[in-house]
Amino acid sequence: MEIEDAVVTTLYGDGILIAEKKGYFGLIATAKGSLDVNYRQYCFPAKWQSGKPVPDTSKKVRPRSVSLGKDPVAVLEQLIIEAKRMKGG
Repeated sequence: MEIEDAVVTTLYGDGILIAEKKGYFGLIATAKGSLDVNYRQYCFPAKWQSGKPVPDTSKKVRPRSVSLGKDPVAVLEQLIIEAKRMKGG
C-alpha cells in the first residue's frame, strides 16, 4: 500500500496503512501534513528510566507500527470481533 492510499481514521487526518516486509504485515501510523499529503509517523524506541519509558535517542527512529504477523486477515478479523464487543454490538 502506498502512502497516498493511507486510510484516514480521524477528522484531523491521522490514519493507517498496511505494509509488508519479508512476508510479515503491519499497520503503520500516518498523519496528514499541511499540504494534504500523508506522512508516516516515526518515533524513537523507548527505554526505562526512573520507572518511566523515555525515548532512547541513541537508537535509530522507526515507523510507529503494529505487527500483524504472517496472517493479517486473521488478526484483523479478531480485532473486529473485539471492537464490536467493546462497542456493545
